[in-house]
Amino acid sequence: MRTLVTLMLGSLCSLALAAQDSAVDTLPIDNLRERLEALEPTDPVAYFQLGEEVAEEFETPEELELARTLFVLAFHLDRDQAGTIAPSCAIALAQLQGIGQDRDWLLSLTHALDQRYAAPDWRGALPSVGSDHDAYQAAVAVGRVRSGHGREATALLQDPDVMAMILRYEPLLSPANQPGSADWLMREARKWPCPECGFNRVSRAIDASNSGYVKCRVCSGNPGPEITQEELIAQLRFEARMLNGVQRSWAAQVIADAGAPLRDPTPQDLAPILGIDHRKSLWREGNWIAPDRELSPPEPDAPAIPAVEEEEGDISTSDSATSA
Repeated sequence: MRTLVTLMLGSLCSLALAAQDSAVDTLPIDNLRERLEALEPTDPVAYFQLGEEVAEEFETPEELELARTLFVLAFHLDRDQAGTIAPSCAIALAQLQGIGQDRDWLLSLTHALDQRYAAPDWRGALPSVGSDHDAYQAAVAVGRVRSGHGREATALLQDPDVMAMILRYEPLLSPANQPGSADWLMREARKWPCPECGFNRVSRAIDASNSGYVKCRVCSGNPGPEITQEELIAQLRFEARMLNGVQRSWAAQVIADAGAPLRDPTPQDLAPILGIDHRKSLWREGNWIAPDRELSPPEPDAPAIPAVEEEEGDISTSDSATSA
């Protein structure tokens, strides 16, 4: 069973590496493959800076994973060399992580590494995260945009408290936890109601012989933006989170994480928690490899040992000596 699990994990890692290699060709970054191959473990800042560029442009889960890998490698390489960018790497990873326990752990790790990022007094009043009313209105706004009620959605999105709530939980609106969903909501809200039917779903027939109505030629009787199934699931996830409220009670915490224990902010745990092997810090031929694998020369083939055949005379002599 252990061997089977090991093989399965190895296969998953290989698939993840192959996905990162395919993401290199889709990202709009000049000479990305050459820049990845030029990275050296002695320069963690280069990993971090390239990770920032990838994080700025990613659109797919594979591209997101490449950004996370670069930040994790920069974090551990910087820690090995007693550098100063490890807290920045943790913050960048927290921003990519979206909402959840891992994000909270990354922020606590940042505080442990550099007290400048810590709150002045954690025993003080908790920062305001908005009211349940604002959370409800944010969920309604997303639903209004999806159903094509543009005027109602625009009025809600123009409320500063509602928009602040959406921006706080914006990663939940994207299948890949990417930013930009708030801007997308505002753009789509301004496109609706349908300019042809005005949300009536039908239009007058163009044919002079037909004085009746036909299905709207613009929205096809189904107003609202076209979204994929993954985008719909992400929006429903956001709405469910908003409708559950934003209160900070023990009951809400237990429901959110099932009472999972808190993890200590230990820097050595960063790569294992995120599922990245920080020992593989060189990009070669579309894969991350360990530096010692590149530096160690291939082992020469062992010379063949010729078989020693005993001659009959020697055997006879040996037998005669034994007899004597």
